[in-house]
Amino acid sequence: MIYATQADYEEFTNQSAPTNFERLAEKTSKFVDRMTLNRIDSDNVDHMEAAKKAVCAQIEFELSIDPLLADMKNVTSFNAGSFSMGFGGEGQSFERLCQEAYTYLFDQGLLYRGVSSK
Repeated sequence: MIYATQADYEEFTNQSAPTNFERLAEKTSKFVDRMTLNRIDSDNVDHMEAAKKAVCAQIEFELSIDPLLADMKNVTSFNAGSFSMGFGGEGQSFERLCQEAYTYLFDQGLLYRGVSSK
């Protein structure tokens, strides 16, 4: 399920949506589902609102990162002394939920990994 529309993103960020918004929204919604262990209840208005805001915040965050750094699987080497970074090939892939998206989901209990008391 895609949690945010282009109109949602534009309202949330007060910016035009990127031309590839649909692809980003689908990818980011799947990422949010993975982070929440598929706990978002489509019948729960608060869950859906948190998911929508989290997707918008995550897309905004990812677009703010330099494109080479956003796709860390392109990093093949990294040195700290006299800073050097190599790109290309199959390196490690990193996915990170931005703090704003984390907060929206956490506040609804969607990131809780413990045992339910019910």
